[in-house]
Amino acid sequence: MTWNPFAKQGLGLRPSGAQLSAGSAECLGGSTILGVKEKTIHVACLCAAWCRLCDEFSPVLDDVISELSQRGDMWCRHWFDIEDEAELVGDFDVETFPTLVVIGPEGLRFAGPVEPQADTVRRLLRAMASGPSPAVRSADFGAEIQAFAKRFRRRIES
Repeated sequence: MTWNPFAKQGLGLRPSGAQLSAGSAECLGGSTILGVKEKTIHVACLCAAWCRLCDEFSPVLDDVISELSQRGDMWCRHWFDIEDEAELVGDFDVETFPTLVVIGPEGLRFAGPVEPQADTVRRLLRAMASGPSPAVRSADFGAEIQAFAKRFRRRIES
């Protein structure tokens, strides 16, 4: 059985019985196609299947992204088990769970651990929806994070 961190009944986000497996994505808002779109914001959640905190966090992230997608932005969420996706994660040292990486059309907007609370995640993602902070440049992120973002972007575009 494939573990589905974003399973939630009654949201109407996918056909009944469909599962979002580790390493896959679901897009909300705008249209429901996968891929890079002018306004698409990709949120990668880096966790582990054995992590109970990740189990508790997945519906929080699901609800926040569902809420934000109502504003017209296109959000694609991706779940990556860092053990199953070791090649994608590469040398990016995920020190704590959950860790989010947010990529917009222009590139990396955020990378780091988050408090698994709805208000915290909502504030973070709302800020990311308005674009990258002028105070943050891609050079401000470590080389390992930039390399992960590059591999992640290639996967999104393929």
